[in-house]
Formats: sequence, C-alpha cells, structure tokens
Amino acid sequence: MLLSLFGFVFRSGQVFLRFSFILLPISLIIAIGINKLFILIRSGWNFAKIVTFVGCLFLMYGVFKNDFDFWNRSQVWLDNRPIAYDFFYKTIKKIDDNDYDTAYVTSIFGDSQKYCFYYLGDKCNKFIFSSFDLVNKESIEKKTIYAGMSGEFLGPDVKNDVSNDFGTVGVEILAKKEIRDNIAYKYGNYLLIGLSK
Repeated sequence: MLLSLFGFVFRSGQVFLRFSFILLPISLIIAIGINKLFILIRSGWNFAKIVTFVGCLFLMYGVFKNDFDFWNRSQVWLDNRPIAYDFFYKTIKKIDDNDYDTAYVTSIFGDSQKYCFYYLGDKCNKFIFSSFDLVNKESIEKKTIYAGMSGEFLGPDVKNDVSNDFGTVGVEILAKKEIRDNIAYKYGNYLLIGLSK
C-alpha cells in the first residue's frame, strides 16, 4: 500500500498509470479474502456460502456488462482515432468557409483523408493532412484552421504531461476535447481545433 501511495504521489502522467502500483496490494487483499471465504465454507458456515453466491452473481454481471459494452462500443475500447476524426470534422463543418483559406489536420496517428471526404466532401480539397508544430509562432499561417493534439500546439512532452493551458497557443481555440486514452505518444490527451485570424 505504501509503494502504491509513493507511486501515485511521485510519478508523473495520467492518473490511471499512477495508480498501477495499487494492483498488487488489491490483488493480495482479494486473494486473502477469497481464501478466508473458502475456509469458512469448508467449516460449514452458511453465511459464507451466501456471500460467495452473491459475489459470484456480481462477478457474472460484471463480465456480462463488460462484454456487452465491448461489442457495442468496440471503437472506444480498441481505437480512439474515429472519435478524434469525428470531433475534428464535425467541428470544422460548423465553421464558416469564409473564415479560413486552408486547414491542417494532424497525421500524427494516421491519415484521415477518407474521413474528411465522408464528413465534408469537396471542402477537403483545401485541407493539408499533415502534422504541424505551432511552438514556433512564426510558422502560424493566417486564416488557417489547425486540428490536432495539444502537443502540436504547445510542444511534445516525453512524459505525456502536455499542459492544458491553451491561452498561450497563438491561435484562437475554437473547440477542445479530452480523450480517455492517449493515441499519440508525447502529444497529450487533448484534441484541439484552433483558428488563426
């Protein structure tokens, strides 16, 4: 338990990674509890049988619920890219065509040209499907949309601790979305859409 506490306090990164050390003590506690239940069942204690039966029902419910969720939302479990592209193109669709001359859509986690044509049709002809780096403010083009990960706006970070303070980006942030699991190493968990005037 102390190891997990130190790991949580002193490690950096996402919360679920910082909690990873707690798996060992929790597994040990569960194993000891199950062992005690079996000892009580063998000694003929009826309440232990009831607790075991109820525990098995909850376990079966959890497995069924997980399985059901997996088959109905497998894109969330297996791949966040469709979620990212859906967010990018649905948001860009709402922006007036006169507000921008071109748009950069990140290629950091794969090409999204087919997604673009699905959502926006011929508008995609003025899109550039390439990663970008806006840390150097001189590289920002006027009347341009930038859609990508927070690390492309603020600079990548090896520990994935990319700041979520987007006030210093250099472009106006129109929309942001935090995704549950990282899909681009070093580039954070925020999807951003910015517009340079």
